[in-house]
Amino acid sequence: MTRSIDFDSKELLKRLDPDNLVSSYFDLLEKENKRSNLVSRETSRADLELLAAESLLPLEYLEIEAKSYLDIGSGGGFPSIPICLSGRVKGPICLLDRSEKKSAALRRMCFSLRLSSKVVTSEIERFEPDDQFDLITMRLVSLTPEILKKVGSLLTERGRFVYYFSCDINNEFLSSTSYEARSDK
Repeated sequence: MTRSIDFDSKELLKRLDPDNLVSSYFDLLEKENKRSNLVSRETSRADLELLAAESLLPLEYLEIEAKSYLDIGSGGGFPSIPICLSGRVKGPICLLDRSEKKSAALRRMCFSLRLSSKVVTSEIERFEPDDQFDLITMRLVSLTPEILKKVGSLLTERGRFVYYFSCDINNEFLSSTSYEARSDK
């Protein structure tokens, strides 16, 4: 099921990022994008603002504040970095990407933004963390039954999985699914 949703991206960013930290992230992303193709070179600053707002929108609807967070396929940092900058994650942060180039760029950006996050270069299927996560996000990564099963095994009992399946939130509502952890893991 897809739904259309209207929202004011500038107002959402102002509310969830009152210190405008995403602006510093955009500067870093534009610099890193020259080294590694993290986002399309045609992506404008307005596009980045919309991507950041789209990243934060599920936090509003699901009223999420997480003690631990995993982003799968972090790439250029959407949705992970805007979520981290919002202050809604109160504990360990793990950004996962299978590309060493993208992971290196993420490490540099997180360091510059003073985000205490761990960046791991791995495929989700091979990822074996020490703990589970309250919040897991994934954006535009092909969601297979194997990946969904892996995500379920990585969620805490009350954890949330948010899957962003469209670049254009105004045409297709991003999907968020609560995946209930099972005791038979």
